Amino acid sequence: MSSALVFLGWNHRATPLDLRERLAFSPERAREALEGLFREKVFSEGVIISTCNRAEIYGLTELEDGLTPLSQFLARFHGVDETLLLSTALSGRGDVTVRHLFEVASGLDSMVLGEAQILGQVREAHRRASEARTARTVTNRLFQAAIECGKRVRTETELGSKPTSVPGIALTLTGRIFESLAGCRVLLLGAGETVELTASLLVDAGVGDILFCNRSPEKAAALAAKANGRTLPWEDRVSAFATRRLPRRRTAGRSRGKTASRRSPPSTSSSRPPALRSRSSAPSP
Repeated sequence: MSSALVFLGWNHRATPLDLRERLAFSPERAREALEGLFREKVFSEGVIISTCNRAEIYGLTELEDGLTPLSQFLARFHGVDETLLLSTALSGRGDVTVRHLFEVASGLDSMVLGEAQILGQVREAHRRASEARTARTVTNRLFQAAIECGKRVRTETELGSKPTSVPGIALTLTGRIFESLAGCRVLLLGAGETVELTASLLVDAGVGDILFCNRSPEKAAALAAKANGRTLPWEDRVSAFATRRLPRRRTAGRSRGKTASRRSPPSTSSSRPPALRSRSSAPSP
């Protein structure tokens, strides 16, 4: 029987945050999972992409229904009920797998359309799989083509005309509400890539007092060292909100002697993107 490319994943569109956190892979866990899939002969090649908003596994399988043993393995690996996994999963086979990865690398499947971080994350996932020798002939070609596609989208279309990311857009909206963030004190919860990028943008915006709070004191301390910030014990996170000072709100009034009415934050669209359904696999030609 011929081999086929398949993928199984969970992202921000259809999977709740708490489940995405349970399905996340550290580099070590990703390698462990791929080695297990190789041992059980589910995959002969494989790459895992794991970010704040997605956990996706791509591989080459010789099984007629490679997605079933893949979901069974991941349910055991993460200690999550398989029915729950499949109810929020996105999957595909053949050309559907290729198309999805190209969309991911191009930023078309991101929470913020066209965000730039994902291309580097796809590249890093491929690099780690290559080093572990789980990415081989077919998956190497697949990821190299997807990365090239992502580069072209960013350089040849308007989608890449401005740097975009969730933290960047959040700070842009903040700038429309408050006069300045300079001199403010900010509390950041977590220690992932999004928090690290947010801290970098806050420093650029002139914020001089950034507190990092995470379940892991070591991770919080590492981020604080990069941003010249401070750490806060995880158990103090709730009480800390009561002492954070907000910057003065920007108003439309010209006279500083009058109290202008509060301006509401920029509204966001009331329509949320629909949950992304599992993509039916198209038979390979």
